[in-house]
Amino acid sequence: MCFYWKRDGDDLVVVGVYVDDLLATGTSAAAVERFFASLASLSIKDLGRVSKFLGMRVTHNGQNGYTLDQEEAIRDLLRDNGLADANSTWTPIDDSCYELKEGDEELLGTPSAKIGPTVRQF
Repeated sequence: MCFYWKRDGDDLVVVGVYVDDLLATGTSAAAVERFFASLASLSIKDLGRVSKFLGMRVTHNGQNGYTLDQEEAIRDLLRDNGLADANSTWTPIDDSCYELKEGDEELLGTPSAKIGPTVRQF
């Protein structure tokens, strides 16, 4: 995913591009419309307000902007691993467990974190 932005006075348009998909938003509907008008020579379909993008559910709240979640992907992962009917439980952990103190080294991700383990691997 690559992001591009265009500022025109007080207006800002941000465009996310993934292969042949575009996702555009801006500070005003008029700014987004002008952006798409500038691409009129290309064969682009406006599919309206986004509801799903790259496997994420996208919801829009006029006051707070956009929210992304992957509930469907999580449910699929649980189903694929035979855990769809598993019971959940609350397992609180003390906030101080993650508190870095002066002199502590910052925790860094390990290369294995990029592999993307499944629920069963835990």
